[in-house]
Amino acid sequence: MAMLTVKNENFFEYKFIFRNNLLLLSDTNKLPEDSVMQKCIDFQLAKDMFSESSHNYTTLHLEENSPTPQNHKWVPLRSVFAENAIFSPIATRAIALLNWRNKTRFCSSCGSLLHDDKFETARFCANCGNIFFLL
Repeated sequence: MAMLTVKNENFFEYKFIFRNNLLLLSDTNKLPEDSVMQKCIDFQLAKDMFSESSHNYTTLHLEENSPTPQNHKWVPLRSVFAENAIFSPIATRAIALLNWRNKTRFCSSCGSLLHDDKFETARFCANCGNIFFLL
């Protein structure tokens, strides 16, 4: 259940792109294709990105001023829940972890930058060894 920072084009089945609490969907209400994910990475629009193989998804968190890709729209996450989309629970996990990672960037003991744990959904401090779990 480790979070893996995305470094290449190996995206999982579910691809989530968030801007704040808005989810990017195509005009036909489908999740973005690999090419859209890759363009967001290539143009350095993502402020955070990771994958969880155990949940079969890759997610990006875009900067607030990021443009909307052609033939796509930003949809409030709550409206996705209302439609009972099959990916709703996974999208919820993805945005929760993105928000947690954004708020848990530095060690509260020594101030060093935190890193993703290789084995658990956690962040660790390479400097002092503290491990931080999502509550």
